[in-house]
Amino acid sequence: MGWLAALQDNIDVAQERDPAARGALEVLLTYPGIHALIIHRLARRLWLAGVPLIPRLISNFSRLLTGIEIHPGARIGKRLFIDHGMGLVIGETAIIGDGCHLYQGVTLGGTSTRREKRHPTLEDHRRRHHRCALPDRRWRGRRLQRAAGRHGRRCARPRRRLHQP
Repeated sequence: MGWLAALQDNIDVAQERDPAARGALEVLLTYPGIHALIIHRLARRLWLAGVPLIPRLISNFSRLLTGIEIHPGARIGKRLFIDHGMGLVIGETAIIGDGCHLYQGVTLGGTSTRREKRHPTLEDHRRRHHRCALPDRRWRGRRLQRAAGRHGRRCARPRRRLHQP
């Protein structure tokens, strides 16, 4: 998928999932999740090309601009929607599947200081809500939703909603 096609896809998914979206131009100009994904694509290309330092500087600039921190090493699938992304963190070895939906404050953080796969993998069609920290490496089940403030370490059945205790 080309850069413009990916951008159009992100705009389309924002309009589908956010009832407050009034049009493509508004989404493009005012949605920080869209901005963070655009900048991440540039940083990711440089990261994969082995360019030193510059991808991390670009991702840091993105964090300052949008409040969303995405490491250039993170692999992000198609149709990710970041809704109110302030404080969202996606770590270096995180993998996000297609059709995921992330809200503000979600942390896809690491569990190890060793150079290994230490960030979670979100399979396709996942939804993570405000202040949901996922320190585990693997979350199974399609269409799983995590409620606000929930810290979890167990797997859930597909289409199951886990509520805050």
